[in-house]
Amino acid sequence: MMRTDGALYACAWTSDGRGLAVRGEQGVYFYEFRPGIPAQ
Repeated sequence: MMRTDGALYACAWTSDGRGLAVRGEQGVYFYEFRPGIPAQ
């Protein structure tokens, strides 16, 4: 599960398709997707 604080305005995938950058009210969030590894 991914969680952010406040509204989100924009997002962009990384060139390899495994990461996501998201811009929101509280700043920029970076997520990396690793299939097969449980979320912490």
